[in-house]
Amino acid sequence: MWIVGYGSLMDQRKLKFNDFNFVKVKGWQRIFNRISLSHFWKKYRIKNKIAVLNIIKRPGYYFNAVAYKIEKNELEKLFKREVGYYIAKVETYEFDTNRKFKECKIFISNKKNKQNTIIFKEGILPIPNYINLCRKTAYSYNKKFGKEFDATTFLVDGKTKIDNFLKKSY
Repeated sequence: MWIVGYGSLMDQRKLKFNDFNFVKVKGWQRIFNRISLSHFWKKYRIKNKIAVLNIIKRPGYYFNAVAYKIEKNELEKLFKREVGYYIAKVETYEFDTNRKFKECKIFISNKKNKQNTIIFKEGILPIPNYINLCRKTAYSYNKKFGKEFDATTFLVDGKTKIDNFLKKSY
């Protein structure tokens, strides 16, 4: 089974995957619109800096990511880690050639948590440690991949690219 990592799930050091490809996911936008529910990331939240990544269906958009192969038993571990997300199928395309790669599974956030509280919120900003990890991971693959991550990742408004935001703040 192939999984698409588009944020912290791109981190090969923690997930220890070997069989992977750089891909693009077309028709979707990578966006910081979700309040973190993870116990790990909650400790790094500061005031309104409480957001982690999610994706939303949006024609004309795309983002780069890492597709990697896992065994079915590893999926359960990922679900425990990705609290409040469900899994869906997406078509992927090779990052450099744009040729069709594979149909993969991807984590998408639910709109509400288990207590039925909405976990999407306007005006939230990325958790600094989280965005630093995601960017560091993207750039660790290569500079082109990292720059593409910055150019295809948006704040909750869906308009502000993360690279422009980081130049002005943080």
